[in-house]
This record gives sequence, structure tokens and C-alpha cells, in this order.
Amino acid sequence: DQPRSRGLGDVYKRQINVDGLGSYTKTSTQRIEGILLRILTVSPQFILLQEVEEAMYPIIKSMLLGWQVHKRRVRGAEYFLVIAVRIAAEPLDKCTSFSFPRSRQGRHTLTVRRGPWAVVNVHAESGGQNACERDERAGQLLHMSRQHEADPERCYVLGGDFNARPGEDQCLLLEGWIDAWQSHRGAAAKDDWTWCSGRYTARYDRVYFHGAKDVDVRVVHCERLLGVWGHLTDHVPLHVKLTCSPLACEASAAESNDSLLSTQGKELAALTRVPSRQDGSNVASVDGPRRHHGATSSKVNVNVLAIAKAVAEGVDRFRSVATVCGILTEHYH
Repeated sequence: DQPRSRGLGDVYKRQINVDGLGSYTKTSTQRIEGILLRILTVSPQFILLQEVEEAMYPIIKSMLLGWQVHKRRVRGAEYFLVIAVRIAAEPLDKCTSFSFPRSRQGRHTLTVRRGPWAVVNVHAESGGQNACERDERAGQLLHMSRQHEADPERCYVLGGDFNARPGEDQCLLLEGWIDAWQSHRGAAAKDDWTWCSGRYTARYDRVYFHGAKDVDVRVVHCERLLGVWGHLTDHVPLHVKLTCSPLACEASAAESNDSLLSTQGKELAALTRVPSRQDGSNVASVDGPRRHHGATSSKVNVNVLAIAKAVAEGVDRFRSVATVCGILTEHYH
């Protein structure tokens, strides 16, 4: 699959925690080499890595020649996030990072923008027993849930090691983010874990996505890549393919406008003809129902001022005619 630098289309992304808490016989450089060899077999356009050690970084750059490899310049921990992008950057595309100010573990986000996509790599606060760690992670997840608001024209992808326990992602779901795994595989899918230690398993590694204005995003492929788990990392990589397409709402604007006028009564439509533009479209245009972030909404946007103006003009014309005909007197003006 060939990468695309602009326009709507598909995005293939891979995300994995490459260090973890496991004990390995291979060195960190040998492990990252083996991990990347496995990842590249699925031809991703974005690779999101968490817990990258300094010794791994030169290997990543050497194995990904022709890619743009990004990391945070100033780091607060011995490991950090990396995003590798195969899609060529254009002038409006950029990479930014945000450091969580109260994190005791140097946690931060790394965001790369390419065309219609904004891809965010995250590693949330670890730990489930300590209240301070849980509270900090909750604050980080809340911040991530609003990530898309400053850039509504782009489709957002949020991926990484969330360290989230069941229910802790509620703030994301309330803001319209969709869990790629559950959307594609179903909430009851077996073997959904991405981290395992002894008899304990958890689905810490996830990918969420959020649609843009007038753009719909859906997941068409989601799988775990087990080939590196155990001997190279204690996390299971996720391979997710997303596609975006424009919402078909403009075509139904005329029908929606006619429907609106009919519901407001034939008397009003006969009394006041809504002025038309030169292109034939009504001033009081109404957008058809729009799907937002994969859901269906019944809301429509109504140009209230244009309707009010048309009504006022119609009333004035009626008063003028009625006065001339003697129907109205000065008392009723």
C-alpha cells in the first residue's frame, strides 16, 4: 500500500511498548531490531513506539531510512516516545509534544500531523495500587480526551500504552472517541490482552480514533501481532488500519430545507417567499442530518436570522397591502 501525503484515504499504524518490565536474553538494540523487522512486514505508514531507550534510537533511524523519526527533545525519564512516519510532510504539517506537568514518571504525548490525520502517541502514568498514580493517569486521560478540539479539521488517532484499567477510558468515550479494538472485534472478543506477566493480563495498549468536521473515520482492520511478545517485549503490538471519507450531507440540503418549510405550515410559506441566491440555493439553508464520530445525529443547522428577516419583510408587505385596502387602520400599525 502506497502512502499518501494529502487528501482523504487510509492510514496504517503500528504501536508497541518496546521495553516493558520483562527480563530478556537479548540486548535492547537486538530487541528493537527484531521488533522493527516484524512491524515492517505489515507496511505501516505510522509507527508509534513507547519506552524507547537511548541505545535503541540510532537503530530505529538506521532501519527506517526515508522515514521521518520524531521524539521529544527534552525528556524527564530514561525512556521516551518515538513516532516514525512514512508519509512526506508538507508546510502545514508539524510535530509537537506535551509534557504532563504533574507526572512523576516523565510522561508526555507526541503528535504528528500529516494531511487529514493527527496521530498522537501516548504513554500514561503506570501503577494501579497507588492513589496518586491513578489520579494522575485520570488527569492525563482527561487531557487526551480534549486533544482534538483545537484542530477540528483533522481526524485524530490516539494510540499507545494507556495503562488503563476497565472503565478508566470513560472520559474518552464521552468525548466521542472510539476504541478501535472494540469497534472492530467487539467488546466480548477473546484474547484482547496486550500485556501479560505470569497469570496477569491486561489490555493496556489501545488505539482510539475521532472523526473530523464533515469527515467520517472507521476501522477496517485491527489485530495483535504476537511474534515479538515474550522474547523481545512483554507487550503485544497492535496493527490498526483506519480509513476516512467525507460525510455526504450537502446533497440533502435542498430536501431538508423543503421539509423544514412544510413542517412550519403552508400559510407561512405562502406569505413569505424565502429569497434565493444567484446560485439558486435558499438563504435559509438547512444541512441534512450529519453523522458525528461514527454516530447519527438528528440535529440540523438552521439559518434563524434569514428566516426571521424573510418573515418580517412578508409582514411589512401584508400591512402595506392591507392598509391600502382599508383592512387595517392606523391604530393597528
